[in-house]
Amino acid sequence: MKKYQISINRDKCIACGTCVNLLPEFFDLDDNDALVRLKNSKPEGDYFVSEIDEGQLKKFQAVIDSCPTQAITIRK
Repeated sequence: MKKYQISINRDKCIACGTCVNLLPEFFDLDDNDALVRLKNSKPEGDYFVSEIDEGQLKKFQAVIDSCPTQAITIRK
């Protein structure tokens, strides 16, 4: 199964919480700065990065489409 890399650009994040509401099993608000982070991810500079599989792609695409600042991206 294909793997995809999902990342959140925290410089773009405005913490509106739409992603947390749509997929609370994957997203939450960071206690330190109230910006969104991916659960079980690793910080890489101003980004939080994690891997998803092809079966999760559709769920995450809905979250990406709903992000007002386009802070969430997926790469192959």
